Amino acid sequence: YGTDGSVRSQFAKLMPAGHEVMLIRLAGGLTVDEEKATTQRVLDAVEDAGLPGDPVVAGNSRLISDITSSITRDMALTGGIAILLMIIVLYAVFRVRRRLLALPVVLVGVLMTFGLTGAIGLSLTLVTMAGLPVLIGLGMDFAIQFHNRYEEESQAGRHPAAGMVTALSHVGPAVSTAVLATILGFVTLLMSAVPAVRDFGILLALGVAVLYSVSLVALNAVLYRLDRDREAPGAGSDDPQIAEGPPAADAPVAATSAGTTVDADDRPGRGIPAVLGWISTRSIRFAPVLVTIGVLLAIGGFAVDHRLPVQTDIEKLVPADTPGVHAMGDARKVLGSATSISIMVSAADVTSPETLTWLVGFQRRILTDHADQIVGADSLVTTLKLDQNAAAAVPAEQRAAALAAAIAAIPKDVRINLVSDDHTATSINFNTKRLSISQLDTLIHQIKHEADAPDGVRLAAGGTVALGAAAISAITDNRTTIAIAGFIAVLIGLMVVYRSPRRAVMPVIPIILVTGWSSGVMWLFDIELNPLTAVMSALIIGNGFLSMGDSVT
Repeated sequence: YGTDGSVRSQFAKLMPAGHEVMLIRLAGGLTVDEEKATTQRVLDAVEDAGLPGDPVVAGNSRLISDITSSITRDMALTGGIAILLMIIVLYAVFRVRRRLLALPVVLVGVLMTFGLTGAIGLSLTLVTMAGLPVLIGLGMDFAIQFHNRYEEESQAGRHPAAGMVTALSHVGPAVSTAVLATILGFVTLLMSAVPAVRDFGILLALGVAVLYSVSLVALNAVLYRLDRDREAPGAGSDDPQIAEGPPAADAPVAATSAGTTVDADDRPGRGIPAVLGWISTRSIRFAPVLVTIGVLLAIGGFAVDHRLPVQTDIEKLVPADTPGVHAMGDARKVLGSATSISIMVSAADVTSPETLTWLVGFQRRILTDHADQIVGADSLVTTLKLDQNAAAAVPAEQRAAALAAAIAAIPKDVRINLVSDDHTATSINFNTKRLSISQLDTLIHQIKHEADAPDGVRLAAGGTVALGAAAISAITDNRTTIAIAGFIAVLIGLMVVYRSPRRAVMPVIPIILVTGWSSGVMWLFDIELNPLTAVMSALIIGNGFLSMGDSVT
């Protein structure tokens, strides 16, 4: 406080009208769990302190804490919805005995996958959480393929042992090849510079291998065990499909499509088989036209891919009703800013008259040139009130002792956030308006570029904002590279398996087209790129080749 009892200008930001501000800086290098626990301790302390009014705890740390809590809740919700949808689909279109048997087998495989990833140290993040419904879908694909093929052999009148051997010999090679291609597609995510994206690739690749193995071994073992005492399809069974025995010689042959066994009553002419049959015949008839249209649409999609909007506002990656989002809004109304860019300045002595003179000019220039984005700054310059004078007000002949005394007079709790004890480092926090992470990333680069630092002075951006900006850039910048690498990796893998360039290239072409279509659809419907949709190409490659395996089987 000044002699008149009013708050000094350099501390006014800590005591805006009707409010008081406490700034809590967390130690560097905290894990997500440690930061979440620290945030909760702060929330508990504020609640227990009995502060007047309605205290607000806001900041990126609370947002990150809310995100991790949301992940845990959403994982259970997403998993439950995925299971419910699988039950509905199995009852609606999978017309075999024991149609729900595949579901518990797949769930065991998913649990095994997350258990293994946890054992090898992969963290549960916003990105890896998205793997849960993906893995459930992929696992159901494998299970339905094996179950469906076995049922076809059973309906044909074969003994369970012989039927199982025949089923696996027919469906196994195609599904195995599709699994290999899928794993290669997911592995290309390891090229990402973002650890969460690399973890996502490992999770999916490991999950595909585990789910395939579980379906191949566990599901088929259960199917055989349930039928092993049956000598013939009609012997000792109370299931109508089995009791009827093998189809007569003149009975319609069972058809399969998309992993669904179709009995004689569902022959092409009605239902799903009729629709798929109609699509197939007309696709063949108008193949040149459809291929031309498909290629043109893919080219258009690739052409607009770079125009896709990027959602990099961390607050929009969290549900709008999250307490942390409301708190950020409340803090922003009072302070004018709830986000800051931290610039670390290093030199032999950052408190020397020469360095402080440069700091005054640098801070003034940034605040003036970026007034539309930056609302203020906190630094030695503002605390010592040097920003209220011209840079020349810090003359070279000013005694270092006077500056040292002024710095020493700053309260310790404030000083430790501004300058190191040995005076080799100081920080400038530029308080910004609400900006997306991509805008913050651009602003950081502009600040560093415009610094024009003298010899011996170095600048570095730090803090959550700088890390977030770098992460988003890394996610979106190499999307094309990862997609191309995925196509090449799968092509090489298929060449090794098929030993035929034509057979290796043909499955890759449709997946390339679909990748282009997806970009076109996202642009058409204004779907934004975010940490999840940015890895869409790898998901398309992986799921696309599984669909190819389905077609072959």
